[in-house]
Order: sequence, then structure tokens, then C-alpha cells
Amino acid sequence: MGSGKGPLTVAAFSTTVPVLFSLSWLLLFLPLLPSRSEEGLGWEDEDDTLRTLGAASASHFFPASLERQLLTSAESRAVVVTLCFIFFQLVMPTGSRNPLVVGRVIGEVVDPFESSIPFRVSYGNREVNNGCELKPSQVANQPRVTVGGDDLRNFYTLLLVDPDSPSPSNPNSREYLHWLVTDIPATTEASFGNVVVSYESPRPTMGIHRLVFVLFRQQYRQRVYAPGWRQNFNTREFAELYNLGLPVAAVFFNCPRETGSGGRTF
Repeated sequence: MGSGKGPLTVAAFSTTVPVLFSLSWLLLFLPLLPSRSEEGLGWEDEDDTLRTLGAASASHFFPASLERQLLTSAESRAVVVTLCFIFFQLVMPTGSRNPLVVGRVIGEVVDPFESSIPFRVSYGNREVNNGCELKPSQVANQPRVTVGGDDLRNFYTLLLVDPDSPSPSNPNSREYLHWLVTDIPATTEASFGNVVVSYESPRPTMGIHRLVFVLFRQQYRQRVYAPGWRQNFNTREFAELYNLGLPVAAVFFNCPRETGSGGRTF
């Protein structure tokens, strides 16, 4: 998070849509407004026209004469099509609404991928969902991680990394490796795997940190070596080194200082 910019919030998104609607009305009617030089219209006549258009907009229908003019205006139809396209790009579900994209996990930690394996992480009775907030005291103990699938011959590698170490504004230790488990059989839990790097609970000292669980499917069982240190771990390079390909699942939570409050919202 070296850029220091937070992800898009619901508030920002909900503000954008009304603005676009306002611009829609403006662009839709602007070509239809006569100028003062046309048909000898004066200021009073033009004001009456604007009031008429405003009333039509507020009541959600067009006067018959205006409707005929609108339907015969190629420019107006082009504006409507363009604005509808922009609107549906914003409000319809797309890849950009993926919380892993919004939270910049995809991009800063891993490359784009499609989740293909059921994957559940929980601390006690609290399940981890993308973007949720958990305090250090809630994640002090190793979580329960359940891996789905239907073939016990498949094995998985699990990582827990912090891309915001030591602080979101200056993540020069990105990524910090909190946990590494390999050879987890499908349909079982991480406790059945081989612990390469033991679980270290997150304890942020500055800002709100993203803690990211990443799951890879192994091509085969192999010996994986623990890195010399936890700082400056790189998930992409690790996956390339051990021929893991793209992730098959991931989930992240936000972890503030114990005395902090608030968190990222989407």
C-alpha cells in the first residue's frame, strides 16, 4: 500500500451514481435548449423553457412536443446510449467489484485468478470474510483452516502474509510471512499439513494491516524450505520457485492496532 490510497468505498460509489444521473439529464436536454438568437427568444422565454424541462424531469415524463424532438435527435440518442453504458459498467457486478481487487490483494500480492476450491478460515467462532476487521487479540491463536475439494490425492500449500509491514504508508518489509503450511490434503484442515513456518500472530504497530491467506494447489508433494527470514517474502516468487501456478483461493482481513478503531470499508 505504498500509494497510501484506500480502496473505493461504498460512500464514494453511492455519490458517483447520483452525479452521473445529474449529468445524464444535463447532457440529454442541453442540445434541445434553444439559444437566444434562435426564434427570437428572450430571457423570459428561455427561463420558461428551462422551467418546463425541469418539471418534465421531476415528474419522469416528457411533453409530447419535447418527446417528438428527443426521438428525432440523433445526438440525444447517442448521449443516452453512452450514459446507459457508463451506468451499467458502474452498477453491474464486474471483476472490479471483487473484494480481492478492491482490497488490492490482487495486484499487490497475487496475480488475477479464479477461486476454484472451497476455503474457510476461522478464529474461534469468527469466520474470516474479505475485508472484515479482527483485532490482534482475536487472532493471537492459530486459526482453523479448512480446504475443500474431492480428491485426497491433491495437496495444497497455505500462506499467510502481511503486505502492509511495517506500516501501510511505508511497507518496506512487504510481504511479512506469518505462516506457511504445505502438503495439506484436500477435504482436510491445515493441521494435517506440514508446517514449514510456524504461525506468528499479527501485531501491527502502525495503521491497519491486511492479512492475506493464499491457497495454492501443488503439482506434487515436494520439499519446501523455510526462508531465512519472514520479512520481504514474495508470494509470486515463492509460487514460481515451487511451480505452484496461480492461487486457487484467497481471503483477507484487516488488522488494526489493538487500541485503534475503524477499518476499510467497501
